[in-house]
Amino acid sequence: MLRSAKRGRRTKYQLPVPPLPQQSFVTSGYDLDLPDDEQRRGADMKAVGHGGVDLAQKRGTPVRLVPLEHQVGDADVLFVGKLFGNSVVTHHAVREGSGVRDYLVIHGHLEKPATGLARGATLLAGGVVGFVGDSGSPGVVHLHLEVRRAREGVSLSALGAGELVQNAKTVACDPRNVLPLNP
Repeated sequence: MLRSAKRGRRTKYQLPVPPLPQQSFVTSGYDLDLPDDEQRRGADMKAVGHGGVDLAQKRGTPVRLVPLEHQVGDADVLFVGKLFGNSVVTHHAVREGSGVRDYLVIHGHLEKPATGLARGATLLAGGVVGFVGDSGSPGVVHLHLEVRRAREGVSLSALGAGELVQNAKTVACDPRNVLPLNP
């Protein structure tokens, strides 16, 4: 259960790291599948958004796996390496209506991934994915959390690192649509 240290209130969503007091979420780019001129952006944003949520936290804070809402089975590791700095990408099968859709979750800018974590490993809810850092964004210590849905007919396990974030293969989603709520 995540609580704001300052006010003792729970956050609305289960997150891989506890939010800092007065945490402000930086979000953008949830319609990355649209042509560039049709994407929603803040008034000061000139480039396509990064499609994720940036969660500020202290360097070295453990990043824990959060299962997605309606997830079927455990998550497995798709990628460990350089993507958004040091990154771990996990695969989650999610029941939607009468079918199951594939999602991936990118945990980026890690100081380092969890020891021994490799492609194909199974991760249980609450397992350590890595540790908060600033790799790939020196001086800005945070977790980049990005949820992407696989397009129809795309096998996530067949994709290389760069293909995981190609809009032709996966689409950035607002994580609030799939992160479970706190009880």
